Amino acid sequence: MDVKAHVEIYIVFNKEPPEEWMRFPGVRAIKAEELVSIDKKIVLVVGDRELAKQLGVGHLDEEEASELLQYLKRLLGGR
Repeated sequence: MDVKAHVEIYIVFNKEPPEEWMRFPGVRAIKAEELVSIDKKIVLVVGDRELAKQLGVGHLDEEEASELLQYLKRLLGGR
């Protein structure tokens, strides 16, 4: 049986996500209060290590999030 799983990538912020995160297909930048479920999602919490620990998901500090954003820009041609 050939089953393809659809996985969503969520970047979670405690405040309103920076506008530049909204440009990437397949990546959703949201406020923490908007996260309903982590099922079938790759979730990275920016700046709140405790929330990431509670959810059992990845954590990025602000600098790491900025580096990831720059990487995505290069990878996707500056969209």
